Amino acid sequence: MIRCFLLVFLVGIGCPQDVISQDVFKIGNSKIVLEDGDIIFRSGVGKDSEFIRDFATFDKTFTHAGLLLKEGNRFYVYHMLGGDANFRGGLKKDPIMTFVCYPENECFGIYRLPLTTVQRRRIRNYIDSLGRNKPAFDMNFRIGNKDSLYCTEMVVEAIKYASGGNLCVQPQPVDLSKTKYRNILGRNQQVVWFYSVERLQHAAFLEKKIIIFYPNYKAKQTNRK
Repeated sequence: MIRCFLLVFLVGIGCPQDVISQDVFKIGNSKIVLEDGDIIFRSGVGKDSEFIRDFATFDKTFTHAGLLLKEGNRFYVYHMLGGDANFRGGLKKDPIMTFVCYPENECFGIYRLPLTTVQRRRIRNYIDSLGRNKPAFDMNFRIGNKDSLYCTEMVVEAIKYASGGNLCVQPQPVDLSKTKYRNILGRNQQVVWFYSVERLQHAAFLEKKIIIFYPNYKAKQTNRK
């Protein structure tokens, strides 16, 4: 697994330059061969990212996740996004370097699932179904609501679908009454069962491929606010 700090990169609008030839992703002096269904994580710098970090109990490195799929000779990131970054909310498709652009992000990482070729096609089928059904972004983080999904929930559901339920990530309860967000969802929903970014990142079946830290990266404390 490649782990490095990217110190020299400024190109155009502030994104690091990428070179993708067929399935090879290169950034700085690092490169990996991408596969359909690879998971890409990032760490944002806005309020939405801080919200996610506040619920991390052991690793605040990443705050958002999506899936990589190849179209033509390029890979794109499919992810569920809401808030100011995606006014309409829902499934979004971005070039990789848009998804991980600096200085809007502090770092990013790419992880691999242990899937067969057939299972990787099922990842694509799942994403295609989201494109047809157009679920909204789930601002209330409710598991099991097919009409809306949040970022990690989409990735977890895609993994379950592709693997036939053999690869699973367990949700964790978050008691909002003990945080500064105790009034965000109303009194009737103080405990949220949440697929956290850190649980997904550290799933035993995932293989780390690369982690890139930008110059603005700062290690985060894991004390819940």
